[in-house]
Amino acid sequence: MTATGEQATAKGHSVTAVAPQAREDAHRCTRGCHRSELAGPYTARHDPADGWFTRHLLAPLIKKIFRANYADLAITEDELRDSALDWTVIRPPRLLTRPVSGIYRTALGANVARGMSIARADVTHLMLRVTPEAETFQKAMGVAY
Repeated sequence: MTATGEQATAKGHSVTAVAPQAREDAHRCTRGCHRSELAGPYTARHDPADGWFTRHLLAPLIKKIFRANYADLAITEDELRDSALDWTVIRPPRLLTRPVSGIYRTALGANVARGMSIARADVTHLMLRVTPEAETFQKAMGVAY
């Protein structure tokens, strides 16, 4: 268990990370669970807050290259939205391998304007932070530096 996981457990939260190999496995992962968080790329869905470059060039190019992945992610998000879970979708941009800083910007219901990258450790930090926050339930949240 990481230090972050120990802190979450110490605060009374049970944290389990499950990474299903296929979308149909996700149903088995949520049995007996009432809270779910999903981290997916910020280009997965159209966001009016995205700038011209992201909306018209970057997102369409990435979606074309990773067409199957994005189609699966869209189905997964739709199934999550239709579930009875208290869910939050976290949408990070380009992921970096750096230590946690705890300093990042968030946008509830939108991508972070001009947010180009974030460390994986900070995405995890945010996911643990918002787990008990009811105002994040049934919403997507952008995160970036």
